[in-house]
Amino acid sequence: MNGRRLTCGLAAVLMAVGVYAQEQRIDATFLYSSSNAAHFGEYSDLSDEGARVVGAVDLFGSLDWVSGDNGYWTLRGSNLGLDTYDVELSAGEQGRYGLNLRFDGISQFKRDDGRTPYSGGGELLALPGSWTPGTTTVDMDLSKANTRSFDQELQRDRIELQGHYLFGEHWQAEVSVSHEEKDGDRVAGGAIYFDASTAFAALLPAPVDYDTSDFSAMARYSADRLQANFSLLYSDFNNDNQRLTWDNAYSGIGNPAVEYPSGQGSLGTTPDHNRYQLRSSGSWLPPMELLNGLNLQWDGAWDKVEQDDNFEPYTVNPDLLVLEGLPRTDLDAEVETTSVDIRANYRPRWQPLRKLRLRGAYHYDDRDYDCLLYTSDAADESSRGW
Repeated sequence: MNGRRLTCGLAAVLMAVGVYAQEQRIDATFLYSSSNAAHFGEYSDLSDEGARVVGAVDLFGSLDWVSGDNGYWTLRGSNLGLDTYDVELSAGEQGRYGLNLRFDGISQFKRDDGRTPYSGGGELLALPGSWTPGTTTVDMDLSKANTRSFDQELQRDRIELQGHYLFGEHWQAEVSVSHEEKDGDRVAGGAIYFDASTAFAALLPAPVDYDTSDFSAMARYSADRLQANFSLLYSDFNNDNQRLTWDNAYSGIGNPAVEYPSGQGSLGTTPDHNRYQLRSSGSWLPPMELLNGLNLQWDGAWDKVEQDDNFEPYTVNPDLLVLEGLPRTDLDAEVETTSVDIRANYRPRWQPLRKLRLRGAYHYDDRDYDCLLYTSDAADESSRGW
């Protein structure tokens, strides 16, 4: 990392070119940074010195041929040309329906001055053929010729499509579908244990390769005395790397089966998992004269998370003799959560009782666990009354 610090991050804005018409705009800015600025560029994609062209757009118009005078379209974008960007395209009819397509990305930069002897991608990190092992790092050859540079940087890119439609006076429906990908490199700590208290550790350039797909749908009812929301959520998380395996850089640790050059260590990574959720919330003002002044509110949800990735073997070193088999092939874990909150506030409108205030609340939650280590139909249940 360049030791110089840039207070504002950018040394100069050399040129800005824009096209404007009736408050619409398309512009491009030429930026130059005179030195690396890690803190300033952590999320802006402006950490490295050098020149960049950054664009922006803000356009809009009508869709008379589709929806008459109420039809519209908009196109907005910022930080175009950078890894941290935002683009949004919308179209629809005011007060009736709308579609929204969005692309956005975030670059998270940590450091660019790291060095590591490990190379490779995916699930296996290998040492160079010229590696010099030892019982401590003092014995190892960590020269520049035997290592490579390593940047700690993550990139997230996301696409989302949203739509809404109004059914008559009281009902509205909304649907959203999105897909997100995250990749890059981070630092992970790995260790190979000689016994229960002695570990031979390494800082590893761990690759990140996740993707998440989400779907949600909601129906909303709105009237003078009743507002209610009903929603459904589904999320699918996928990790392309099921494990992280690395060559053991140590020798002379007491067991040739796990020493350099044949010994390896392995870590399990974040498992694939799915999530489901049903939720309802809202409020109601009873129309009865006796209950005039009563306000009932509720919020209830059922949520389930499950994952069933296969278990990894006890060791990745084939020369180690393992007599104990795995208890089963996968965890097949499920966690269900149910929660309900009901609140009531009563302020009578009848004159003799105008100073009366009544409040009540009820809370219920239940968590059910189903996995290898613990199975219960009511592992954690609680409720509180009025």
